[in-house]
Amino acid sequence: MGKRASQPCSVIERGKLKSYQIKGVKWLISQWQNGLNGILGDQMGLGKTIQTIAFLGHLKGNGLYGPYMVISLPSTVSNWLNDSMR
Repeated sequence: MGKRASQPCSVIERGKLKSYQIKGVKWLISQWQNGLNGILGDQMGLGKTIQTIAFLGHLKGNGLYGPYMVISLPSTVSNWLNDSMR
């Protein structure tokens, strides 16, 4: 198993997480370190997708390559698809 760092690994190539997003990623990391499950739930548009990507990148950066299962609403998946076509 990879090392357990409390700071997120830097996996974002362009852009920067906002301070509240970094707190969310750190919370996800702490949940994982303590063998707990958690879910991000906040207002729309605060960056749950990028926080999740950063968390999965953190795991990969620590040698944990998955597999992972991401569950999302169909409307979110269609937004992801639209964003990926840009």
